[in-house]
Amino acid sequence: MKIKRQGKMPKEDLMRNIVVTSVFLLLATICSTLFLFIGGNRTNVGIVFMLAVMLTARYTDGYVPGIIASVIGVICVNYVFTYPFMELDFTLDGYPVTFIAMLLISGITSTTTTHLKEQNHILMEAEKETMRANLLRAVSHDLRTPLTGIIGASSAYLENRDHMSETEKTAMVSNINEDANWLLNMVENLLSVTRIRDSETQVTKSSEPLEEVASEAVQRFHKRLPDTVVHVTVPDE
Repeated sequence: MKIKRQGKMPKEDLMRNIVVTSVFLLLATICSTLFLFIGGNRTNVGIVFMLAVMLTARYTDGYVPGIIASVIGVICVNYVFTYPFMELDFTLDGYPVTFIAMLLISGITSTTTTHLKEQNHILMEAEKETMRANLLRAVSHDLRTPLTGIIGASSAYLENRDHMSETEKTAMVSNINEDANWLLNMVENLLSVTRIRDSETQVTKSSEPLEEVASEAVQRFHKRLPDTVVHVTVPDE
């Protein structure tokens, strides 16, 4: 089974990645600021930004947002929350380790998340293929029923039209016309189903009386199997 991949990220996904990354980094900055001004403790700042990087990598698509978040987070920790404040100092002890750790965390999280999303996509595609196969089997049976009726009625009409009354001819032609219209409606419904795409088509639903649906089904059934007794129970509500 082949899965199509888009070479370019859709604009909606790109904007969502930007918003998610910005929100998590902003929350990390706010929380770190509270830690700094309330308790004067800067030891949790790095942990907060690592958590922001992990969440960014988890809730965005691809590897880029997590890596960007880790770079911004390390620079923000160095510039805002590390002495000397509001200055970049890349010679601080432990800074390279923190930078590499945040990059590794974002990369591992992004890789795991992307892999899980791909596996989920493969499972969804497999379920769609199964549904299509089941639909085709059901449709082939449903199409065969009216076609058999049309062929049988038309053959009987052609073979016995000289010995049939006008009433019998009219009834037989009416049955052929009814089966043909039913077949046409079924084909149109099938074509409508094939045009449905994920997040592109809005399905309009309408309520139908249960009694009419059951009555139509029983009439179709009796037409094919007139000697079969069918008992239908319709609830009051």
